[in-house]
Amino acid sequence: MMFTTEFDVTDWTQAIDPGLNAQAWQRSRRQSTPGAQWNAYLNQIGLAGSLAGLQELGWEHVVGPSDRQSDRTWGLVNGSVIQVGDRRLVLLPTEVVDQSELEVPQEWIDIPSWAADYYLAVYLMPDMQTLQIAGYATHQQIKQQAQINISTRNYYLDHAYLSTDLNLLQLTLDQYATTQTRAAIAKLPELAAVQAQNLIQRLGSPTELLPRLAVPFATWAALLDHPTWHEQLYCQRQGEAASSVVTQLADWMQGQFDRAWQVVDAVLAPQQLAIATRSAATESPTIVIDRAKVIAVGDGQVGLLVNLEPLDATEVRIDLQIHPTGDSIHLPGETQLRLLGMDGTEIAEAKAAVTETIRLQFRANYGEAFQLEIRCNHEVVIEQFVL
Repeated sequence: MMFTTEFDVTDWTQAIDPGLNAQAWQRSRRQSTPGAQWNAYLNQIGLAGSLAGLQELGWEHVVGPSDRQSDRTWGLVNGSVIQVGDRRLVLLPTEVVDQSELEVPQEWIDIPSWAADYYLAVYLMPDMQTLQIAGYATHQQIKQQAQINISTRNYYLDHAYLSTDLNLLQLTLDQYATTQTRAAIAKLPELAAVQAQNLIQRLGSPTELLPRLAVPFATWAALLDHPTWHEQLYCQRQGEAASSVVTQLADWMQGQFDRAWQVVDAVLAPQQLAIATRSAATESPTIVIDRAKVIAVGDGQVGLLVNLEPLDATEVRIDLQIHPTGDSIHLPGETQLRLLGMDGTEIAEAKAAVTETIRLQFRANYGEAFQLEIRCNHEVVIEQFVL
């Protein structure tokens, strides 16, 4: 059943900073295709304007995505995710004012790691000087009440189903954190690493203007659900390396360190330094080389400690640890540490909800390369190493 009523969006408007247009257009030039550039332009204005408006309404602790996360998303799909406490909200901007439906890309609904609690319709006026948040719906509502177009891979929810009271939404987020908002999501198929790399090569060409429609949705979703493969796909389309920095651990053996890697006591507080020393001593009484690095994750940060102990002429024991930084005694949120091959294959993982350290230890041969995926505060950071 579909309604045909017009929706009044005059209740809430937000003026857009005049300087934002030029800034947004300049940043959008990072994208590899005209369509992705336009999408990035709309989303940057929609994100910045919406965040400013929500803060004026008294919303606190609203966290937007990092620049890298935004670029990676806007190069492929419309929408921006923001975080309010433990709740995820997706802003869906459009420059068309008189739409009667909320259009939600299927990725935001049917990919487990992308799904959110609430979806907000954001309208941008033709002059790009004003925006309106027209209403919102939950993930559960969209799954139950929206219609999906298989050709466009978008869900369409009539505006008659949207809630429009942002104050009520704020109250719900503040006081009813346990409110059921999400429907069940079908499990995605597992992609073999070889298949994923073939897809990245195929879909990574900028001549593929709509990669999200070029393969079956389940295959596409499984690719995006894997942060490393998503990053590799975006980089392939941009014509850039998957990581601008690969830490050369062999250089550490020669006493050569990149500026980002500091002596451990410059990164960790004394209490964390004691924990790191005890942890390493359990299996490696003699640490030959150790360095630490501060890594930003969402609105927090962690310290990454790397210990190297050469065992013989071909093999090295590597000890990876995640610690709080500064005066914190706990990590800034639920944290997951994954050890990956360069093709994205998972080798090992460790995670914790509230802890003072997370650790992975393994052996590697000289010449081997690996990736470390740190997931914390709804942000994913990938560090690459070669021994």
